[in-house]
Amino acid sequence: MKFHDVDPEVKKLLMNPEDILLTAKQAKGVPGGSLSTPNSIYVTNT
Repeated sequence: MKFHDVDPEVKKLLMNPEDILLTAKQAKGVPGGSLSTPNSIYVTNT
């Protein structure tokens, strides 16, 4: 994932050498989706 594809609020939380390794996105409003949980989870190297 390229750094510019990351949510701006998440960019502010990353530490200097921290990189995002994986992003998992959940569909909302479809069977199995949830309206009250985050729609994206970022896995970093830290």
